[in-house]
Amino acid sequence: MLVRCLRSHKNKPRSSEAVEIFSVFIGQEKSKAVHIYGSIEVLNGLNIELGYIFKRDENDALGLSENVKSIPIPDGSRVFDDCSSLEMKFDIKDVEGCLAIKGYVNWAATVFDSFKWYEKQLCFLIQGQHGGFAAIHYSIFSKAVRVTIKVLLNLKTRSFDVNPKVWGSLVTQYSHYDYSSCYNKDYYRSVLFKRTRDDMVEIRALLVFSLYKNNAD
Repeated sequence: MLVRCLRSHKNKPRSSEAVEIFSVFIGQEKSKAVHIYGSIEVLNGLNIELGYIFKRDENDALGLSENVKSIPIPDGSRVFDDCSSLEMKFDIKDVEGCLAIKGYVNWAATVFDSFKWYEKQLCFLIQGQHGGFAAIHYSIFSKAVRVTIKVLLNLKTRSFDVNPKVWGSLVTQYSHYDYSSCYNKDYYRSVLFKRTRDDMVEIRALLVFSLYKNNAD
């Protein structure tokens, strides 16, 4: 089950403004596998921490292969609301010392006041100190709402394990966005569930499994 409850929706069933961060791409001048660590922190206009998109120390570095360059985002893509302004703070390195990305992404109050930025596929780049870059793919929505998704599994056979395992993907996208290119499909959609045959998830009682977006703010 997916339950995404924006804070402004707690008391009234209404829409509100929200920023959704879909993906963070790490680019390099020479494409190769890297192990990165550090943090990507989201703060509000009062410098209060709202959460981390990414946080790892050097002993728990994240491996990115030559073909996979996006940092997995906890809870699927992340939604932040009830903020007059937002700031994303980057401090990313690799264990070999070849990559160092430090910087800020600022969504000032003037951005939220200008509707020309709303309902668009946006991207912000942060250049690395020794080459390389980070690309943040996001959207600002003027009327975000609460969404609940339930996944029911219909098994084709009556004979199955007590705790069967499943794999596959569940991805959501917005009807008004252009997904004709592979780039937009890869970086501007919300991945709620994604598992391979080598990384299957076990289904427990009542045939329920957790999606990435399974927390209520």
